[in-house]
Amino acid sequence: MSKIISIVTPSYNQGTFISNTIKSIISQEGDFYIDYIIQDGGSTDNTLDVISYFEHKVLLGSRRQREFDHEWLAPAADDSIIRCRGVSFRWQSGKDGGQSQAINKGFGKARGGFAGWVNSDDSLLPGALTRVAGLFERQDSVYFGKSRATDQDGNEKWIQDFWKTKYTFYDSFYLGYTPPQPSVFFPLDLYRNLGGLDENLHYMLDTDLWQRMLLKVGYFSYVPEIWSIQTYHPASKSMQGDRLFSAFEGEKKKLRKIRVRQIGNKRVLYQLRFSLRTIYLKLLDLLKKLYHLGG
Repeated sequence: MSKIISIVTPSYNQGTFISNTIKSIISQEGDFYIDYIIQDGGSTDNTLDVISYFEHKVLLGSRRQREFDHEWLAPAADDSIIRCRGVSFRWQSGKDGGQSQAINKGFGKARGGFAGWVNSDDSLLPGALTRVAGLFERQDSVYFGKSRATDQDGNEKWIQDFWKTKYTFYDSFYLGYTPPQPSVFFPLDLYRNLGGLDENLHYMLDTDLWQRMLLKVGYFSYVPEIWSIQTYHPASKSMQGDRLFSAFEGEKKKLRKIRVRQIGNKRVLYQLRFSLRTIYLKLLDLLKKLYHLGG
């Protein structure tokens, strides 16, 4: 069988956005199968109605998919929403311990060789999985691209970009850079070997996973292409508190203490590198100011 890409969507009361999320994933075009799993936490809004619509009306029609290996939904002769080799569409709804646990449950059922998760208020851009599948065909790595941040009305706020070809633990731990989560794709075996997400974390869950992956594999490969859209709206975790990401601060401090213990003697080298970089940037800034004064 051709390549299988597993995508998990953790969901809870995001009926306003989840239709775009689902459509953006199952309509990806390419020579691969999509193993799509929605893990819902017991939504009480219209989320389950939206999921059921895609299951019964758009994807399956009058047929119900039974076992994962029994039947793949292949593209129809007409203008089907399915444009890859086939889609497995599975979902479950019930109370859980939060986003981290939902994602772990989803990946516990996954069958793909590589994977990523897309939250129920985010989406993938057309062609994203085509590009990712091609990259994994050449080299088994962790890949990430850019992401476009928008508000709830779809207005662009910024592009989450990066500045070099490789992302390392140093970039994460000292410089505070974080790849845009829905644009990160990784080998599923790597995720499982590391034990998946820490279910005690509700804000820094992705950063914690990236750092553990980085300590294991050394670096992530950056691709300067926009692969996803992240929606920042009043109900999103990123906008809780008095400023953007302020709710993350408590877990951020706890995570830093854990990493300090883990990296041990390497911390001195990281700190030296950080200090030298800081001095270099200050000298560069001073030289620019002197140049402008002299001009």
